[in-house]
Amino acid sequence: MQTLRKIKHLVLLFSLFLFTGCLGEGDLDCDAIAAEGLTIQFLYNINPEFTNKISEVVEYIDLYIYKETGELYREVRLTKEQLEATNYKYSASLPNGTYKLATWMNNGDCYYREDTENFSDAGVRIKCNGNQEISENTAPLYYGYIDRQYAYEYEEEDAIVEIGKNPVRLNINFARNTNHIRVDAQFDRIPHIDDKINIKLEGKNGICNFYNRIPPYTGSIRNDEEMDEEMNSHLPTYIYYPYETSEAFNDLGYYYNYTSRLTTQRLWENDGMNIQIAYHENGLSEKVLINDKLTDLIMQNPLFSNSFHLERYANYHIIFQFDKEGDAWVIADIIVNDWHLIKQDENPGIGYE
Repeated sequence: MQTLRKIKHLVLLFSLFLFTGCLGEGDLDCDAIAAEGLTIQFLYNINPEFTNKISEVVEYIDLYIYKETGELYREVRLTKEQLEATNYKYSASLPNGTYKLATWMNNGDCYYREDTENFSDAGVRIKCNGNQEISENTAPLYYGYIDRQYAYEYEEEDAIVEIGKNPVRLNINFARNTNHIRVDAQFDRIPHIDDKINIKLEGKNGICNFYNRIPPYTGSIRNDEEMDEEMNSHLPTYIYYPYETSEAFNDLGYYYNYTSRLTTQRLWENDGMNIQIAYHENGLSEKVLINDKLTDLIMQNPLFSNSFHLERYANYHIIFQFDKEGDAWVIADIIVNDWHLIKQDENPGIGYE
């Protein structure tokens, strides 16, 4: 009798397998009987604390699965509720073969998804006006890497999976693309009421391909700044203006502080991003006080010494202190997240919090 029951159970299981082709699957959109399982664990550890904070930031995740030829095989949007129910995992069955994955988190109304049908053409572009100008506090966007949490070379590893004899388990770790930049321009005297200070950021980072680099991406990290600029010369320049400004007065050291808050997209070594501060004094022509590489300045703080560190952090506070010497404004100090780049022994000035 026990043997008969076992045989009936086996027949039933085999019948289910034949009719559904999805036995044991977590994905309703499953494939052929010969498929094998893929399970992805989603994390958000690429942050200052190296702590998994995905539950705090996720709204939804877009997963793109591409064939070896680069054609889109499957696109899946996973909601916060679905992810919470599976402990931030996704399982699916895929026919044997090689696949390339691309994963974005919270790719919302601030961004366009473009040409996703083919991996080499796919990209994410920030929404802006026709002049590529952005003055909004853009919602954060996150990109998923193969999880190599402490290795700088994590960026060089494509998210490629081989589906064969055994199920595949994979960790995708997100990094934040969107950065908040606070710029304080401090002056050793109170300006005229009609004086104006203009601050902007410029760069090519308004669009990223599915390697999370500005196109074209050659498959390896490029550290040659001139070559990077030559390759990217055909891309539009995006201009980021402050979404908020304020001013404060002090009775010690630097009497006037002009604060600008800007949001920009991904920063990395040799990205060519530029920061400009211009001062239009009453009755005089505008003078450019700062025209420098933003990321180079940030990376002078040892905390941000390579592209992986820039991926971990998203909030930067840069203070420029200016002294008036004759008719010219002279830089007395530049401070990046409490790190002094130009330390003056005499009258270093007062920083603002």
